[in-house]
Amino acid sequence: MLSSNWQSILAQDARWNSFRQPYIRNMYLRRRSQLLADVVGDAPSRGFDKNYMRLRSQLLTLMYGSPPELRRTSRSDSTATFHTVDLSLTDASDSGRQWTPPHAPEGLTPSKDAHASRALAGIGTESLSMSYTFSGVHHIFEQGASVNHVAFANNCPQLLCTADAQGVLCIYQVDPPKALHRIAGHSGPIVWAEWSHSNDVIITCSLDGSLSVWDAMKGALLRSIRLQSNTHAQQQLSQQQMLGQQIQLQQQCNCDPVLCAAFQPANNNMLAMGSGRGMIQVISVSTGMVVRGGSQQLQSGARALSMAFSICGTLLWVGDDKGSISSYVFDIASGRLSRGRRFCAPGGGPVTCLSFRHWVNRQARDPCLLFGANVAIFLCVNVIGLTMHRILERGMCKSFLDIRNSILVRMDMAAENERLERLLLSILPQPIAAEMKKDTVNPRIIGEFHRVYMQKHESATILFADIVGFTVLSASVTPLELVNILNDLFGTFDHLSKKNGCVRIKLLGDCYYCVAGLTKERPDHALCGVQMGLDIIQAVAEIRKRKDIPCTLNMRVGLHTGKVLSGVIGLRKWQYDVWSNDVTIANQMESAGQPGKVHISDSTFALLEGAFPVEPGQTNAVLKRFGVVKTYFIVPRPNCEKICSGSVDSLDSEGEDTLQSHELGDARAQLTDVSRASLKLAIEARVLQQTNPHLINVWTLAFKERNTEKKPHIALSLHRYNLSRCNFVSCITAGQTELTARLDYLLQSRTNDEQRERHELKEGSRRIVFNLLPAHVAIYFLLRKVKSKDLYYKDYHMVGVLFARISNFAEFRIKQERADLGFDCLQFLNEIIAEFDKLLDWDHFQAIEKIKTMGAAYMCVVGLIPEYQIEVNDHRSEVEYMTILGDFFFMMLQRLQEINRRSAKSFRLQAGIHCGPVVAGVIGSRKPHYDIWGNTVNVASRMETNSRSESCLVTADVYKLLSDNFKFEGPYRKIVKGKGSMETYYLVAAKAERKAK
Repeated sequence: MLSSNWQSILAQDARWNSFRQPYIRNMYLRRRSQLLADVVGDAPSRGFDKNYMRLRSQLLTLMYGSPPELRRTSRSDSTATFHTVDLSLTDASDSGRQWTPPHAPEGLTPSKDAHASRALAGIGTESLSMSYTFSGVHHIFEQGASVNHVAFANNCPQLLCTADAQGVLCIYQVDPPKALHRIAGHSGPIVWAEWSHSNDVIITCSLDGSLSVWDAMKGALLRSIRLQSNTHAQQQLSQQQMLGQQIQLQQQCNCDPVLCAAFQPANNNMLAMGSGRGMIQVISVSTGMVVRGGSQQLQSGARALSMAFSICGTLLWVGDDKGSISSYVFDIASGRLSRGRRFCAPGGGPVTCLSFRHWVNRQARDPCLLFGANVAIFLCVNVIGLTMHRILERGMCKSFLDIRNSILVRMDMAAENERLERLLLSILPQPIAAEMKKDTVNPRIIGEFHRVYMQKHESATILFADIVGFTVLSASVTPLELVNILNDLFGTFDHLSKKNGCVRIKLLGDCYYCVAGLTKERPDHALCGVQMGLDIIQAVAEIRKRKDIPCTLNMRVGLHTGKVLSGVIGLRKWQYDVWSNDVTIANQMESAGQPGKVHISDSTFALLEGAFPVEPGQTNAVLKRFGVVKTYFIVPRPNCEKICSGSVDSLDSEGEDTLQSHELGDARAQLTDVSRASLKLAIEARVLQQTNPHLINVWTLAFKERNTEKKPHIALSLHRYNLSRCNFVSCITAGQTELTARLDYLLQSRTNDEQRERHELKEGSRRIVFNLLPAHVAIYFLLRKVKSKDLYYKDYHMVGVLFARISNFAEFRIKQERADLGFDCLQFLNEIIAEFDKLLDWDHFQAIEKIKTMGAAYMCVVGLIPEYQIEVNDHRSEVEYMTILGDFFFMMLQRLQEINRRSAKSFRLQAGIHCGPVVAGVIGSRKPHYDIWGNTVNVASRMETNSRSESCLVTADVYKLLSDNFKFEGPYRKIVKGKGSMETYYLVAAKAERKAK
């Protein structure tokens, strides 16, 4: 029995020395002489312990080399030789075994540090064997009895527990050395002690057959478990009735010692224990009961001497006294044990120690495996990190670029919308423009009619001003000079209209047409109209002197006050206009007037209340038919010329303030602010870029100044943070990533919605603008930065001009105007113009451009659109496009006849066509107005005036181009105003082959 104890001591030394190898400086051993003295007791010879210590010293020297202090004091340690040792033990219980002590190495002497360590332990300077035992020992914890088991806490070299032969468990703090708890809880020697995975609980096994669970922090007993291991004996005990047999079986049940135990790593509430009779049982710490299905019996009556779990706790190994190692599969959830494999250790000796090693464990002996594992983990983590960083960075960059592009698109669209809004409001009043934008996307039809945008005004003063001498002017100057002069004249008139509270309606060739008191009701609109007429006359005189115009220019102005309807009609080329009989009267007041004078009607004179001196005027047949018998001429005041002269100069200087010069005023300010902000950020980034190399290491991204690097640093002990906290941080990070992604999605969705709304608004505004100006002209103003002095004009060598008018519509309107100012009449006119506009959508009529409508008159031109221009000296293209214009007239006539049949009306259409060169351009600084000028336009208008109903009067030039495709009547000599006698023809119908085609 004594030899078995000695073998157990040697095995325990080997086991714990192997565990302590990573901490060679923290070996805490008790005096081996005292240990052996406690074990041997009254052995007949004291030489046994010295022989054992000598043998152990040689084994340690072979494993670890000689101690450092001996290396420093002896030169012969490198040449010391060791021999194979044969142990011969003599004992009263086992006298047949002999232990022959080996010879100690010569020439090795302990150092002063070793002498001091031994002096603390109360040992003198004896042999080298005793010196080596305490080499490198820092502290010695004295025990009251022999130490059977020593165990460090898991991954914590600061906690140590010892178990002795008197059943006492001691818990120590290593550095600084301190005894924390000394607990006596077993009646027999403790042969096993083990820490839990979290180091808060210790289990001990004793030869008294008990297993105790201790609180390592408080040093208190949590539970003592004493199990009856022999299940078969228990069954016999329940079946036998004799008292002697009960006593014998009871003794058999209670004498089973617990020799080993181990905590389940994944669940500290479960532990496995092995007994001297070979029972392996799984026990629940909380209940102290054996888990159902958690019992197994070793084979061949072997005793369980040692056991160990795998790291994950799914495998349990048990070593026995027969030299076998058995494995069991452990169910972590239920604690059930299943038998695995069994194999025998070489030599057949008792397996007193089992130690599990995992190849990736940081306690692995081979450093290459640990280094390789760390390198693999480092590479994998960095590759995954770089990949995730790349993905996140790409997503963030994409989100940033999307937001940046959306902001730029938003700014561009806002700028273009502002530009469109300016252009729109410069032509149409705001209330009508707002209604038209709403109806642009989804056109509304009221009953059987198209929507009419009309407003009623009870009192307004209408002004017509015609340029006297314009025909001579257009023939005496170049097209560019003509457009420049008209732009100066009408631009000045626009400024004067704003100053006098008037609204420019439209430009009818060389006629300026405005109304006072239209958009804003004011009682002095008659005074404003008269002052506007006087300022126009004065402005023309000043411009003629400044421009040095070679011919005489003057203004003939007529005014009348009455009720009007304002709005737009038709589907294309909308122009703001006014309608009523009072508008016709105002037009006739201008025709009956005199150059250089303001001609007013009696209704206007009544509202002046003597503000201006007047003299009797003159009337004509049309005015008398409308009941206007008495008219007046305004006599200018003596200081009027001086006042007007000053106002004209100031207005001329203000002429720089045009629509084009105001282009994107606010948007440019916003872009300037953005540019300044971007420049500021760029400067700051450049400063940081130049400063960083002096402060931060480029490769490690660490601060070069050591104190700065330490300030934000927080040292973390890895063992203080468990997996749950890491998961919590991961959840927070994942939540932030998810929140960022969702916010990016919401921002992108909102940006897309805003872009869609702005795009719809932009498209609505563009449709309106393209209905106000020709497409190529609107694009010119929207895409180019036009300066205030720039003029848009173009000279065309050959175009065809068509004027068509419903000859009897004025009579129809006069009859209908008594009720609601003739709104129903204008509704009917809107339907007629809309039918004419629909013809322009036909592919055959794509070359025709509508210019404007003037009351019941319709004006269109062929050859203006860039894609359909008539080539120079190309007779074929001239015939082709003039033929299209002739077909358009007959389609207009056909549509009007269809309307007459549906509505039981008798409207008649008369038209005139002429071809030749024209000048097209945009004039007016505040309100851009596209129009064409030239002798061709005037002649075409005179052709329509001299035509008969249901016919089209054309000139000889048109007849030469269309004679092969159409039938004509004539020639007829017509006296044309401003031209004298001209050869004309009536366009009757298309020829038979033309109709079939």
